[in-house]
Amino acid sequence: MKKLLSIASVLLLIGAGCSAQTDIQADVDANVETDQQVPPPSSPPSGAAGTIETGSNIDVGADDVPVAVEAEADLTAAVSISAGGAFSPATLTVKKGTKVTWTNSGSAKVWIASDPHPVHNAYPGFDSGTDLSAGESYSFTFDKAGSWSYHNHFNPSVKGTVIVE
Repeated sequence: MKKLLSIASVLLLIGAGCSAQTDIQADVDANVETDQQVPPPSSPPSGAAGTIETGSNIDVGADDVPVAVEAEADLTAAVSISAGGAFSPATLTVKKGTKVTWTNSGSAKVWIASDPHPVHNAYPGFDSGTDLSAGESYSFTFDKAGSWSYHNHFNPSVKGTVIVE
């Protein structure tokens, strides 16, 4: 009989332990929301207009700790080509990744091309490849640091320089 009571006591203790573990797991499961949707990291915060200003703080959900957003603004620059064919500004300093747009404000046709003339190979790809009539534009994005000289293919003495930092 003593043996039977000992076995019953052990089984009772084991059963109580299992029950406690099941209750704990049930409490944990009850606190986990499985139907919550988490937006991908590239999505703007809900309710945002889709644009986040540089230096802005956004809530990311981890105890609503703000995170600073460090992003480059759109990197663009412009060069105007005068009636006399001169580039203005003649020297332009930009950051790597800047898209520079040349606009022909004059009446003569121009052809923007990397030095040296006539091969245009100092910066491969930096070549409008054709003439720009009055009012037309050509854009090129500088993704290599350096000092890049260019010219008007139709008048190689007209030069300019883009310095990329």
